[in-house]
Amino acid sequence: MAKDNKIQDTIEFSLIAEQTVVNTTVKITATIAGIITPNVAEDALRENIRSIMKKFIDTAVWQISGIIRSKDDSGMEKIRLSATTRVSETENYALEERAEAASVKGMKISSVAVDTAPPTSMIEETESSLRITLLAKAVGECAHINGAVSDDHSKLGDDYRLGEVVFSRDANSTSNLSNSSHRNVSQMAMVSASYGSGFDEAGTLGNAVKLTMYAAIVLRRDH
Repeated sequence: MAKDNKIQDTIEFSLIAEQTVVNTTVKITATIAGIITPNVAEDALRENIRSIMKKFIDTAVWQISGIIRSKDDSGMEKIRLSATTRVSETENYALEERAEAASVKGMKISSVAVDTAPPTSMIEETESSLRITLLAKAVGECAHINGAVSDDHSKLGDDYRLGEVVFSRDANSTSNLSNSSHRNVSQMAMVSASYGSGFDEAGTLGNAVKLTMYAAIVLRRDH
């Protein structure tokens, strides 16, 4: 059998791309606690809770979860549950006072927590955009490199091509390419950093997060 003397050349480098996401929504989680009579049906209980939550933030669509009903020594029932919604950040004001005003005797919004992080859908959309940006950069670099060695094609062989692209969560992981062929290319992650507040294209003030993605690039050329 003839021995294959094909030699493969490689060029390895890393790229970085950043994008700022301005989130104009907030996730609000409220805890409700109360005392009710044992004969209150589940449907009636949920309707009472919805009424209270509408008084709290009337534009919100609440997801109710984790309802716990337990017997009280007085013969009544204790209830505890969580309600979660995502609303415009314009609703993020005086939440404790508004929760107190919406509460009724025997049914109280006992605590409110706010999460200003971008929703998953925004993160995924930005991830996709950053991957496309990095791939475009990689294709451009490949073209520049092929142009730089174009006079030597007769000696060097075929043009360089994208042989491998690995997206990673930190810069250090792009430096160790010796084992990159054993990595799963689907290992994609991002670095996110709180970026204070910012304005979106419409001029709306929002919570800004800077997202950074790295890519380790391997160009290959076959003789």
